[in-house]
Amino acid sequence: MADDYYRLLGVPRSADAKEIQRAYRELARRYHPDVNKQAGAEERFKQISEAYHVLADAESRAQYDRFGPEFRHYAGAERERQSASASRRDGGRGA
Repeated sequence: MADDYYRLLGVPRSADAKEIQRAYRELARRYHPDVNKQAGAEERFKQISEAYHVLADAESRAQYDRFGPEFRHYAGAERERQSASASRRDGGRGA
């Protein structure tokens, strides 16, 4: 998803965990497919849920803030580099 997660939830980048949770709950009630039968509501609910799960987790949020919408790609590459570096420090024995 290329949309800005903060914009999807309607919160500023400076929002704390409680603000993010409050915004998610309000939007989830509005767009949940069991409640809202309009076309597009289910897709909107999925987008809101994805945004919440990323922004509610401190590590995922930090990666998202650093790399933007493509954070999963970059975060995975960064973990691989760190793992390879640790392996070299350990003489190739691994962790």
